[in-house]
Amino acid sequence: MAFRDMFRRFQQECETSDHHKENTLQTHYYKASVDHVFQSVESLIKANGYTIQTVSKEHGEIMAGKGKVFLVSTILVLRPFEVAVDFKLTTDKGSLTGAYPKLRGEIEEFYKMLDKDLTLVKR
Repeated sequence: MAFRDMFRRFQQECETSDHHKENTLQTHYYKASVDHVFQSVESLIKANGYTIQTVSKEHGEIMAGKGKVFLVSTILVLRPFEVAVDFKLTTDKGSLTGAYPKLRGEIEEFYKMLDKDLTLVKR
């Protein structure tokens, strides 16, 4: 285990991206309309106990909070019926065992739930 990887577990944010080192945290692409993806992400957020604070379809973002955890969901239309979804979770709550593994696990669960509801596009 690399020295920096050892300290990653104590990071208080976890974010997905196109070329993330961890495969489970790479952006997911779905074959669906942007409205359907927005509905699915909003339902997912509410089902996981988050309170939606802001929805901006123009900017492709949904912001929500739950306790000391803040969530930003980014929904980006690449072409008709191909939509990318990214998540960023942050917390200001410390943990002796580290916050990163819990945040990563929550994002992985979000993607599993979306994958069941939407058609995943392999890239």
